Amino acid sequence: MGGERWWGVIAGVLLCVCLLSAGLSPVAAQTTGEVDVSTLYETDAIDGSQQVRDVVRTEDGGLIALVLTNQGRETLVVKLDNTGSVVGEESVSGRLESISRVDTDAYAAAGARGEVAILTRINEEGWIEWTERYGGDELDVGFDAVSAPHGDTYLLASTESFENDTAYDTANLWVLRIDDEGEVRWDRLLEHEEWTAFPKGERLADGSLIATIQTDRSVGGEEADGQQAVSAVRLAPDGDTEWRTRIDGANDPPGSQRTLDVVPAHDDGVLLAGGSNSGTSDGDDFEMWAARLGADGEVDWQRQYGADFRSVATSAVRTSEGYMLVGASFDQRRGQEVSAAQLTQIDREGDEQYTALMHRSERTRERAAAVDWVGEGRLAIGGTTARADGDGSTISEGWVREVTTLPSGVDPGPSVWESQHSDAEQNGEGWSVEDSSADIMLLGATAVSILLLFVPYGGRRLRRWR
Repeated sequence: MGGERWWGVIAGVLLCVCLLSAGLSPVAAQTTGEVDVSTLYETDAIDGSQQVRDVVRTEDGGLIALVLTNQGRETLVVKLDNTGSVVGEESVSGRLESISRVDTDAYAAAGARGEVAILTRINEEGWIEWTERYGGDELDVGFDAVSAPHGDTYLLASTESFENDTAYDTANLWVLRIDDEGEVRWDRLLEHEEWTAFPKGERLADGSLIATIQTDRSVGGEEADGQQAVSAVRLAPDGDTEWRTRIDGANDPPGSQRTLDVVPAHDDGVLLAGGSNSGTSDGDDFEMWAARLGADGEVDWQRQYGADFRSVATSAVRTSEGYMLVGASFDQRRGQEVSAAQLTQIDREGDEQYTALMHRSERTRERAAAVDWVGEGRLAIGGTTARADGDGSTISEGWVREVTTLPSGVDPGPSVWESQHSDAEQNGEGWSVEDSSADIMLLGATAVSILLLFVPYGGRRLRRWR
């Protein structure tokens, strides 16, 4: 599949995220209405083409936000203090999709520049330490950055650069473990028989990785049923595959599942958040969906959430007693589709507790793209508002808002960073650092060179492998 088609697929799926349709669900929220918010940050309306793609809390109580500009060709890395004031701003060439904390004083953001995947490392103050490129001769796209042991980063990408033995020979999941200087320790290609794209993942407390990817659902050999499932794999810190599984829908027919975020679950395992049309009357209808995937690869539960409007979850964050999902709710007003950012609270078993919308408008499409806790237990949501301009074009503006009317008793609980990273690991103890293939080959070449010094034969040539 060529680069133009690949980017068309990416644009199509991202557009579907913004314009997903969903039917009614038998599960109704216990409380509905509009949630009150205050604005922490807004992009410059003069540009008219900016989006907030992701946010991550910082140790000082502030946030780092990824803001797409220049039609997605550049990304602003914006550091906000706990009042929303901009205290740092730096530009990266390329589109950064997600950001995560990867060390006690560092963050990593994944994305793409041209046809190669990129990873950007960012310090606590929001300044860029480095940006490195990874890929081959074909299209490679980075989608997620996840904390790995010893201050390293797992980069999750889709790749077309490696030959594979599958029937379709299309893009596959590519996972790289990258150290704090941007060097690759190891990389793994996870082949699938069907089309795949849009990887997301999260680490477990032992440092291993659970990575998910969107894939066509095969019903036998090369035949597919036109729907998509979620494929998941667990990789050990040394890159070994521990298990692989596939997640189908909770209802009949299973329909499609789309994972748009993965976060740590309570008591190990991960929570998947996205959308599903499993069991709906129309195959194009999607409802907000979440599933808990255990550390053993078993699906503990999965739920769909629908009310009077159509919805999808694009991001999630853990709370003391469950999770918060954010995304968008869609409706028709005066013959036009409009949307509002949605906030849904679920408990540890996935049961819906509360759903509310942020302010709605008959003239705009609005969606939440990211959520995280900010200083003193405040919930921050990043997203984008799109509206039609007078000339028929679309103007998009990004924002970060603080929710000021959370349901009573909702709090962040213990820090996810603390629960996923032991004191020993943060101190650099108890974790082996694997040699990359390049390191091993260099050591081997050095050993052979020394050996050849003692061999009285001329004409021998030593090739250096990279």
